[in-house]
Amino acid sequence: MRKILVLVFILFTLNSCMSVREIGTLNMISTRNVSLNEKYELLATYVGISKNELKRSKSQTINEATNTTVKRVPGGEFLMNAKIYIINERSFAVEGDIWGLKTNAKSYRGFEIGDRVMWKVGPKIYKGVLKGHISEKNTNICIIERENGKIAKVKYDNITKLE
Repeated sequence: MRKILVLVFILFTLNSCMSVREIGTLNMISTRNVSLNEKYELLATYVGISKNELKRSKSQTINEATNTTVKRVPGGEFLMNAKIYIINERSFAVEGDIWGLKTNAKSYRGFEIGDRVMWKVGPKIYKGVLKGHISEKNTNICIIERENGKIAKVKYDNITKLE
């Protein structure tokens, strides 16, 4: 019984080491000038921050955190429906929908935003539409909207373009 109590205490302590607090929500956030004459398009929905990414966030300002998030998707210009977080009272993270000019969005490995793709996980085959591109830990990952509307992050090495 004593070992179980010690284990529960250790797990509780480790879980509470990282403090993440939402400090605001904004309809739109940008660190660049946005032209009202351009036709911006939604490039990626809910480009979020996973718990592991929150732990590694090094952005010292909200501007830096915004730029880091927007740069994850080629062609990204600004965020809509954004949430701002403060991590351990010293760094920031931002998540939201990325908007930009599709003409600025480059293709990657022959894939372009809007391509229908498929990938296999175990015996299951999934299909969806490529919505964006992010880089995590020197790995290129694409954001795919599955047929059921859910968002998936898949390595480019694991996807195949559908005709």
